[in-house]
Amino acid sequence: MILDSHDTKLRKMPQQERARTTIKRILEVTGEVLDQVGFEKTNTNLIARQSRTNISSLYQYFPNKHAIIAVLRENILDQLVEVFRPFPDEFAASTNWQETLQASIALFIATANDHPGSKGLRRMQSSPLSTHPLDHPREMRITEYLSKGFALRNPALGATHCQTMARLVVQAILTLLESDSRGIILAHREIERRTEVHRMCFAYLGQYFTTAGMEIPTLPNQENSIP
Repeated sequence: MILDSHDTKLRKMPQQERARTTIKRILEVTGEVLDQVGFEKTNTNLIARQSRTNISSLYQYFPNKHAIIAVLRENILDQLVEVFRPFPDEFAASTNWQETLQASIALFIATANDHPGSKGLRRMQSSPLSTHPLDHPREMRITEYLSKGFALRNPALGATHCQTMARLVVQAILTLLESDSRGIILAHREIERRTEVHRMCFAYLGQYFTTAGMEIPTLPNQENSIP
């Protein structure tokens, strides 16, 4: 199901805290319902009932379920970008760049996979989240965050070089997520997917950020992993 452009906007922006809380609750419940029953069985009456919202109040802000799901999708995409917003300063200041990058990747994967609504959106035919969790503008914003962090960490690297490195890291993460969602590779356990993402990124970036003689860090395992 493709969300049509005319269905993807709020009817009006909430002005009061109570209204913002209501919309937040509607979106959270919509994500849960979408994951549980899928797009076709999700409807505004069910969302209103589950979120304990009067149906007329729901329609004040959303014209239909398409609009609710579209706003939910946009919120998830924005949260994926926000994962990397603090990355430049944290990466530059960290005493262990591997742990900083590992934590960001793990949080990105968790958000992409586990946020309420993510599973339901991925099941929707032709949804931007069906296999690829980012649109191009947001992918470029994450790339810029990574690139800035790389440049701060190693000033000897040129801006173009840092951008190329960042693009490769982003593509490695997205490719593994896409393959996993299709069941092509890494179809075993969550920890195996994370391990492969970390292994690829650390092996590539180690030549630029690891001092001579320092080993690539131990990768996550069942006893020592980032949730």
